[in-house]
Amino acid sequence: MNLGSRAFPFRTSSSIRASREIHTLFMMAEYHRVLMRRHSRCVALAAIALVLTGCSQPLLPVPVISVDHDRGYPPLEVTFDASGSQGVKSSIVGTQWDFSDGTSASTVAAIHTFYEQGDYHVVLTVTDAEGLTASNAMTIHVLNRVPHAAFRISPFGAPRDYPVQFDASESYDLDGEIVTFHWDFGDGTVAEGMHTEHIFPQQQTEYLVTLTVIDDSGAANASIRMVAVLGCDTCG
Repeated sequence: MNLGSRAFPFRTSSSIRASREIHTLFMMAEYHRVLMRRHSRCVALAAIALVLTGCSQPLLPVPVISVDHDRGYPPLEVTFDASGSQGVKSSIVGTQWDFSDGTSASTVAAIHTFYEQGDYHVVLTVTDAEGLTASNAMTIHVLNRVPHAAFRISPFGAPRDYPVQFDASESYDLDGEIVTFHWDFGDGTVAEGMHTEHIFPQQQTEYLVTLTVIDDSGAANASIRMVAVLGCDTCG
């Protein structure tokens, strides 16, 4: 028998080791595939649970505020309307307004007057037939009027070295009060107060006198008048 002509499948140690490594890699890939499949299933279940949880939340009504204007000077009358509000699963059965000035109303449409300047955070709360409530808010801006500045001069034609009287009592503020009266006499000197007097240094000269008034909200306004200094009234 000629044994040299036949091939026997003898395996070397290196080929056996390579085969084991290939088998190990295959098993690891299969294990990774199984884990990814289980992970995908867990993610899907979590997403379904999240959706189901979200659907279980109550559907609140939708409050809608409409106004004819949202800013102006006091007294500011504003018409509020909540008729655009809607219930999701049932109709709106209750309406409550909070005007942020200590007053409220419970009608769908309400007319309210704001008497003081400032910003008012108006809140609308609606209730549906199932007892669910929701709120919405908007800001009404009641603006500050600037004060009015005015003053009188006595005597109008001022003698030199003679005190001239200045009176700002005709100044006023419609929605508050004036807290500052500031005088600039046009000759480098200033003064404060509703009433003051001033002696101008030079004769035959005209001075621009400025009164600036500031109200309790910080708004300012000014009035400017010319003072003519005529000269000494005892010359001769």
